[in-house]
Amino acid sequence: MEQIIFAEVLGRNGRVKERFRLDRFPATIGTAYTNDVILGDAYVAACEARVERNEQGELMLVDSGSINGIVNRDSRRRLREASLCSGDVFRFGHADVRFMFSDHPVAEPLVIKAGVLDLFSLGRNPWLLTLLAVVIFTALMLSGYQAQTSGFQLREWLMEATSLLLGLLLIAGLWAAGTRLVSHEFRFLQHLAVLSVILLLSDLVEITIEHVEFIFSPDDSLQYATIFLYGVVAVMWIFMHLCVLSRRALAKKFMISLFLVGSLSIMTQLIYFNDTDSSGELVFASEIRPVGPGVISFVTFDEFFEEAQRLKTRLDSDVEDE
Repeated sequence: MEQIIFAEVLGRNGRVKERFRLDRFPATIGTAYTNDVILGDAYVAACEARVERNEQGELMLVDSGSINGIVNRDSRRRLREASLCSGDVFRFGHADVRFMFSDHPVAEPLVIKAGVLDLFSLGRNPWLLTLLAVVIFTALMLSGYQAQTSGFQLREWLMEATSLLLGLLLIAGLWAAGTRLVSHEFRFLQHLAVLSVILLLSDLVEITIEHVEFIFSPDDSLQYATIFLYGVVAVMWIFMHLCVLSRRALAKKFMISLFLVGSLSIMTQLIYFNDTDSSGELVFASEIRPVGPGVISFVTFDEFFEEAQRLKTRLDSDVEDE
């Protein structure tokens, strides 16, 4: 029985683009439609090479007199002929072809694990992804509207909403462009959903810090906790985007996220410490704390409102001074 081999045309990322079955020899490789392996490459001749048996019955890859020749990807050497072994990769023009024998061992199948955005089929449903992004964006805009202490200005609110939306679309587009380069898929909605979730988490962290500052007397430990929380959000941001990019090892993607955030934090701290005019926001927050230093502060209503009145008077005087 004639031996069967397969010629696999590889993409730039090493994945198999096409697979050709070769069960009769000699078999030809080139751009012409009469070949057994057809390569769509302008640097490949009509009949670039052929696979044939030598006198000993071994399979050989023989150059058919092409202009650019055959290059072994492992040794980087240009060859006129080479003995074929299962798993060998050769370059024809700009196309990489791997030859696999039918008895080549294969790896055990991987267990399918749900990705970060595959829960409840979220990562595969564009309507749910769009709905998630719209709901989170609307919630954030309503939160910003309720947080306004002065009279509501529709124009300012619309400008803020528009700038935030454009920023989300731009960042999601950049991540989607990177996904296109890596996995040849755009996945814009997945990245937009990730950004929306991360933005919501950032808003929740900010609200939590504000409440803690309001109740407790801020110190260095609270400042370090704030940096840690925002660091966790930043790691989740990059990690979730990397999960959209590929399904490789989660540990590797987590380490990449941790390394990027850690490097950026170190650079930020170096710039911060070199800036002598910078001052933290926590110091200002400690100046406007209206209640006692503990969670439970035993004060009467009159004392509380007197403290609030003194705080208002102080803030009004600061505004007039400015």
